[in-house]
Amino acid sequence: MTMYGQGRVFFSNVGDNNAVTIRAGSAQGPVDGYLGADYSIQLLFAPGTITNLVDFTAAATKTTAIATFYGATGTGPTHGPAADGAGLYDFGVTVPIGPVGTYTFQAIAWYNGGTYATFDAAAAAGKNVGSSGLISVAITASPTPAPTLSFAPFSVNSGAIIPEPSTFALAGLGLASLVIFRRRK
Repeated sequence: MTMYGQGRVFFSNVGDNNAVTIRAGSAQGPVDGYLGADYSIQLLFAPGTITNLVDFTAAATKTTAIATFYGATGTGPTHGPAADGAGLYDFGVTVPIGPVGTYTFQAIAWYNGGTYATFDAAAAAGKNVGSSGLISVAITASPTPAPTLSFAPFSVNSGAIIPEPSTFALAGLGLASLVIFRRRK
């Protein structure tokens, strides 16, 4: 991910060896290997430095277009960045994100299977999803050089779904109701 002083980002891992991989044993897609064209990736971002995922989810109203990984999903000599481009994605254009300042970013990826157009749709169907950690970047104006950053590699699997805080609240409320109900008996 390269940040430009004009408030633009180039989101790509072409030429990078940090291709996203799938954990072994996944039941919702290929068992293991580089992500291929049956997976999609998107960049989410919000102004400011945000370190809490709940706060970021609430603030990240801006997104890039969705890109598809190259190649076929799988392992072996016929798959991978050097063989068929699997594990690589490239938007090919810079995306305007706003004025000079600090922004927080997160990459999300999911199994699209030609059916699931969004991360949320894939997660709701129990398909493979995954997300990077949060990265905050200070975008500066010229002549300061543009920073180039990489997300730490992350897995895309059926166990990567993180429940929303409201889900935890409902579960807690249900548990509290059960305890109160049992005490009344």
